[in-house]
Amino acid sequence: HIGTLPAWLVMTTNISALFANALLWASVGRSIDIDLFRPGAAFAIGRIAVLSTLSVIGAQVLFVILIMGQGWDWATVFPGLAANFAPAILLFIIPVWPLHKRLRAARESILRAIDEDLRKSGPIARAHIRDSTAIDQFNRLLAIRREVQRVPAWPFDGTNLLRIAFYLLLPPLTWVGAALVENVVD
Repeated sequence: HIGTLPAWLVMTTNISALFANALLWASVGRSIDIDLFRPGAAFAIGRIAVLSTLSVIGAQVLFVILIMGQGWDWATVFPGLAANFAPAILLFIIPVWPLHKRLRAARESILRAIDEDLRKSGPIARAHIRDSTAIDQFNRLLAIRREVQRVPAWPFDGTNLLRIAFYLLLPPLTWVGAALVENVVD
């Protein structure tokens, strides 16, 4: 019981600091220049959101220390999980939400402009096959549209999402491992 209070004080202090950080990065996401073809800055904000979330999820592994010797009791473990789950979700969403809205709007704006240019050029079937300028323009617009459609609307790359999936598995596996070790020792 002596270790529980300092653990919760440290967790509460860390989560409050992470929230201040998340709000700061959300304001950066509202003002950062967006370049859909060079999303490095956007991915950096997404990486920060993932790392903040992972720190809270990683701290849930420490719940094993709180339940060792006392056995697994949902009445004692569930409030702690619930108290950490909501901040983890918010720390994941807060920094990236303004940036997500701006990325999505930028994508939609460019796609609307390209579709308008495609409509203005008329059906490609009407263009004479030897009119290389019209066909080049059509192909260029299609290539740009295809590239813009591939740009993610969320500022995450594959490694960050894989990292989150792996970390989501860590706490349950740690708890099961601790329960197995405790049963073997008993």
